[in-house]
Amino acid sequence: MEGGAESTCFVRVSGVEDVSDHRSVALAALRLACEDIASGQLDAAERRLASIPAALRIELRMDEALARSSLALGRGDVRRALDAVSDALFEQPAHAGLRLHRGKVLAAMGRREEARADFRFAASERSLRGEAEHLLRALEDAAG
Repeated sequence: MEGGAESTCFVRVSGVEDVSDHRSVALAALRLACEDIASGQLDAAERRLASIPAALRIELRMDEALARSSLALGRGDVRRALDAVSDALFEQPAHAGLRLHRGKVLAAMGRREEARADFRFAASERSLRGEAEHLLRALEDAAG
C-alpha cells in the first residue's frame, strides 16, 4: 500500500481543451500526477510522470522537479527528494515554489536553519506567504 504525501505541485492547468496539443497533454499528465501524489497513489504518479515526452520535460522542468521531489518525499526518500528540487533550483534559484518545497524537505531531514531560510524566501511571494509563514511557525513550535 502506498503512503500519502502532501502535494507541493504548482501546476495550474484547469482543463485540456485540445488533446492533440502535446504540451496540453503533458501538462494534464503532470497535474494528474500531482493529484495522485496528494492522494497517496505514488505508483500511478510515477507512471504518469514517465509518460511525459522528453522534449516537453525541458519546458516543464520546474513543475516536473516538484512532482518528482514530492513523489520521493511521499516514498520517504528524502535524499532523492532533495536532489530533485536542488537540481531545479540550480537553474532557477529564485523560484519561490521550489524554495518552499525544498524547505519542507530540509525540515523533514532535520535541517531547520536551511528550511527556515527557504520558508522566509518563499514568504516574499504573496501567493505563498500564508503557507510559508505557517511552515515557519510550525518549525519554531517543533524546535521548542
